[in-house]
This record gives sequence, structure tokens and C-alpha cells, in this order.
Amino acid sequence: MLVIKTRSIDVTKDPAEITRNEAKKLKDNFEIVQEINLAPYEKDHSMIVAKYLG
Repeated sequence: MLVIKTRSIDVTKDPAEITRNEAKKLKDNFEIVQEINLAPYEKDHSMIVAKYLG
């Protein structure tokens, strides 16, 4: 599980776009199981659940 604090990466971009970009970085070594927006509990945060392919 990876939690992404999107505003810490880039405050000018859409949080969903940042989550997609971070998921793309993982796709070579991980199977993305789920992308979860953590709103309203954590604004502009998301979680990626992934399985290692190794």
C-alpha cells in the first residue's frame, strides 16, 4: 500500500492526475489492484494498493 500526499508533489496539478502518474511509475514491477481517493477523510490524499510482480 502506498499513500500519496498529492499536494506535497505538486500543488498546481489535479490530485487525480498526480495519483495516475505515480501509479504509472509502479506498473513495471507492480500490479495495481486499486486506486483509492481518501476524501473526505484526508483531502487531496490517495492510496494505491499494489501487488509486487517479482
